[in-house]
Amino acid sequence: MILHSACWMALLLAADDRPPPADDLATVATAFARGPKAIVSGVAKVTQRTVGPNGRGAIEIKCDASFADNKERFVFEYSPEAAAHMLDFPRTKLIFLYDGTACMTVAYSDHIAPAGCEAIVDADPKLAESQAGIALVKGMPRIAIWFPRGLGPISADAFEASRRDDGLVQLTSRTVGPKRTQVLADPVAGFNIVRATSTYPKSGTETVREAKWRQRGDVWCVERISHTTSKAGVLEERWELEYTDFKPNVEVDASTFTVASLKLPTNARIVDLRTAEQRNNYSAAPPANDPTLTVARYLEDLAKGVAPK
Repeated sequence: MILHSACWMALLLAADDRPPPADDLATVATAFARGPKAIVSGVAKVTQRTVGPNGRGAIEIKCDASFADNKERFVFEYSPEAAAHMLDFPRTKLIFLYDGTACMTVAYSDHIAPAGCEAIVDADPKLAESQAGIALVKGMPRIAIWFPRGLGPISADAFEASRRDDGLVQLTSRTVGPKRTQVLADPVAGFNIVRATSTYPKSGTETVREAKWRQRGDVWCVERISHTTSKAGVLEERWELEYTDFKPNVEVDASTFTVASLKLPTNARIVDLRTAEQRNNYSAAPPANDPTLTVARYLEDLAKGVAPK
């Protein structure tokens, strides 16, 4: 692969200014830990692509994502091809909203009676994402902050560092066990992780996660993430996220995270799963355009039979 002169210059500058190899592990660990603190809000347009074994079952899902502090909103648009691969029923759109009080996952489909819309409410955003069937894009776009997930803390106790001939920092897990991990970090990309490989010798399974980074202002953001799982050299699954637009640390309108923003149709079905003791269905009236109306209070009003005005 031929690099442009600008890339060569970046590599040379990184080589001149890079810390000695003994400090590489600490530098990578600092970059890895800094991510969650560097981006506190943002908006993004994301495309998810999933490919099954032997290239079968390729689907594409578009998502508009917004987050600010502890609030998140994802709007997924499904093509007919993507909807056909759903296990329960085909959806045309799904909105995931967490406003800091509770999660509301709203599905739109012609298969939902009577209004073509159903909203499931849960207190735990992670559980709600799992129930919504969007585990592959869980935490998006926050995945751009802490890629790759599941590595755990990067420390001298867990990894041994070395510098490769191509300038990349290689971290190899010290632990001898059923799982072996190798991580590559790129000094040119702010010492962020660009590849993580996990192998399971006993089962022959290998998982490879890769990321392409871009600096926006004073923070590093992921432009593309891929995740590939194979067994005995045979592809089992591959998915990737591509951020066609990502604006970190911008102000997000507070109305983005309100119940009113969902524009629920009259007679949409509401299922409350916040406690193990109750599972209530409500016939919902469209919520008022009230920026103070939270998901939790909306459900309380419905439970009391008070329709928002």
